[in-house]
Amino acid sequence: MVCRGCFCIGLCRLIDTKIIGCKTVLFMNYEEKVAEIYLKKQGYSNILFEPAGNVPPDFAVNGTIGVEVRRLNQHHQTNGRAQPLERLEFSLIPKIRSLLNNITFESEHSHSYFVFIQFSRPIGNTKKLLKKVTLTLEEHLQTSVKEKTRYLLNDNFSLEVFPSSKKYPQPYLLGGYDDTDSGGSIVSEIYKNLRIIIEEKTRKIAPYKSNYQEWWLLLIDYIGIHLSANDANQLGEIFNIEHHWDKIILVSPIEPYSGTEIFSIIP
Repeated sequence: MVCRGCFCIGLCRLIDTKIIGCKTVLFMNYEEKVAEIYLKKQGYSNILFEPAGNVPPDFAVNGTIGVEVRRLNQHHQTNGRAQPLERLEFSLIPKIRSLLNNITFESEHSHSYFVFIQFSRPIGNTKKLLKKVTLTLEEHLQTSVKEKTRYLLNDNFSLEVFPSSKKYPQPYLLGGYDDTDSGGSIVSEIYKNLRIIIEEKTRKIAPYKSNYQEWWLLLIDYIGIHLSANDANQLGEIFNIEHHWDKIILVSPIEPYSGTEIFSIIP
């Protein structure tokens, strides 16, 4: 499993996990390991990971509680289906980094450039877009422009190029990126995406529901991260999603010691 920056580094230190380079050697994925730490911190000791193999639940607690684990993340409707926002980011950004690394100086320059990307969905054909990015940046190098310059490559994708204060081995470095589909009110985004995830997970456990007396949905919260008491109260007040889970719990991906239970009347 690839380390996820400060989230994973902090957790790896916490759980005494062996790290090789930037990879963490775990049988569980990151969210499952956070969930296991949370459950242990609540005093549970009889915790089995994937007791029935690669089918629900992710954990069995005390032999009577089935626990399903998932990220709580933002989604975007694509062709009528909810897709995780990070799916595009995880696909696009490494390709942009690789593209930038492959552009070289062809003449003498006194400085390099930082590239800032802004995008939303849909971005169109990725292969064609990346060719356009390469061509745009290669042409920019020929101009020797020393001011910040913005290039609109299509309705949903733009580049901002600005000179660095010194010259690096390569002409371009990724300065940052902005997914304009992300963000919004924490409480409203959590609520909107809870509905998607609850429906998805409810369908998944349906064939196995009779195997356990209780079912918990434990969500690793990448939207609120550190959900404040005020936000948790607001979420509890507006929560009105029909479901059959005995508990729905939000856990921080970087502080898995305690969680926020989301309550509602279970029909």
